[in-house]
Amino acid sequence: MKTDNKDQAIHSPKKSLAQRLEELLESEEGKKLIRQSAERIMRKDSRAIKADGIFSQLDYEKKLDLIGRLEKKHDQRWEDLCQEKGFQPYPWEIVYVLFRAAEIFGTHYEGEPLDSFDAHFGAYTKQYGDLYFNWIYGQGTVIRIFDRDKREIFRS
Repeated sequence: MKTDNKDQAIHSPKKSLAQRLEELLESEEGKKLIRQSAERIMRKDSRAIKADGIFSQLDYEKKLDLIGRLEKKHDQRWEDLCQEKGFQPYPWEIVYVLFRAAEIFGTHYEGEPLDSFDAHFGAYTKQYGDLYFNWIYGQGTVIRIFDRDKREIFRS
């Protein structure tokens, strides 16, 4: 495999990580990576903005109904199917879009822990309208939604 001098310079162990990163960012490859990442973020954010326009117009009961329907689709059957195929179970795309909307438009929640799981592991929570969107990071990430009475209504 033939490499050019620029490739060798970027991957040279004699340069600091900061120097190699700076060279990568100034290269055409680096500019392309940044452009692709920006486009991916903009697509995700544009979906979240559209979802917010719809979700924020729903009354509380319709929001609960929507989340309940998502929970039913993301049941044990879904998890078993993912495991059979060798994949980590994950919620459907709409859940990620709702969580991204909560991340962008929600307000940071700094109240009491939502439950003992939250209290023991710590979490990042956004209040989005009258719901609480909760991320707990560890060996994996658990995402949860709580109703206005702080009862868990969705978990993945």
